Amino acid sequence: MFSGFEIMVAARYLRARKAEGFVSLVAAFSFLGIMLGVGILIVVMSVMNGFKSELIGRILGLNGHISVYSESGPLYDYRALAKQLEGVDGVTGAYPTVESQALMSIQGAASGVMVRGLTREDFARRPILSKGIIAGTLDQFEGDYVAIGSEMAKRNRLKPGDQ
Repeated sequence: MFSGFEIMVAARYLRARKAEGFVSLVAAFSFLGIMLGVGILIVVMSVMNGFKSELIGRILGLNGHISVYSESGPLYDYRALAKQLEGVDGVTGAYPTVESQALMSIQGAASGVMVRGLTREDFARRPILSKGIIAGTLDQFEGDYVAIGSEMAKRNRLKPGDQ
């Protein structure tokens, strides 16, 4: 792993002589400081890479890699387009989604929300959504029901069945 020359140079500066005892002590502290700094850098980079992959996985799990929009007005034949996109190599799923902003009112307090509409089947096919259900069940996702994020539910004190 190390050549004889590298070991000789390291030993020369880390080994204490009578006249150079303080230099050897400074070299030892420098060596330990660099070793500790590199170790911390490796740990921080590993944590950040794990955080990055988790963040990207969650973002792409919700939003996808690409969004297809119509140039003018609504996209009418979206089911056929979704089937065509699923036939492209590398595409694992295409989910037609309606997305818009809305106003939510709870006990007289209003706030803006982003609404994404998709079918029950598409909701069930997206693992980040279907496996992330904390309260309620997918069977309740029928008719005029909506699924909301856990943070929004906590902030507004909502539970399944609330109006």
